Amino acid sequence: MNTSRIYLVGMKHTGKSHHGAALAGQLDRGFCDTDTIIQEIDSAQHGNRRTVRDIYLEEGVERFRRLETAACRLVAAREEPLVVATGGGLCDNQEALQSTEGSLLVHIVDTHDAIARRVFARGIPAFLQTKDERLGRERFRELYDRRVALYDSIARLTVELNGKPLGAARSLIIATVTEYLNGRK
Repeated sequence: MNTSRIYLVGMKHTGKSHHGAALAGQLDRGFCDTDTIIQEIDSAQHGNRRTVRDIYLEEGVERFRRLETAACRLVAAREEPLVVATGGGLCDNQEALQSTEGSLLVHIVDTHDAIARRVFARGIPAFLQTKDERLGRERFRELYDRRVALYDSIARLTVELNGKPLGAARSLIIATVTEYLNGRK
């Protein structure tokens, strides 16, 4: 396994981008976020910068997955050591996921309740494809259970945050990944 590329995977709103930047700084590596790359690709094609949520809503899941695949391939083509924050649905995009093969995948997992609070704070997410709050929460529970199991099955390392505050979560991720890398040398 190649540990020069570390992918943080997991559900939306587990802090992959925030913690990934801190981890990259600690490990003296570059950092990139596939959602940012998706926005850059989309902006180059359409001339205006949209959020990933808007891209998904306006263009649909298939175009979003094509953009995600392109972003992951661009990251995989880079040669320098990187920490990469991925989107929450990476596990549902086999083409994009193939770009991570041979790298260290770290599953960042938090409790369902902690993530649901963050996810629903801005309303019902587009990927749940409903405007009904009750149905949205049911779908999110099913999605959470399925994706956590998928990420557990593909990740080499899992970091369970268990609702920890931001600073404690960041410290746990950095310590766990650093310990793993030091044990691998």
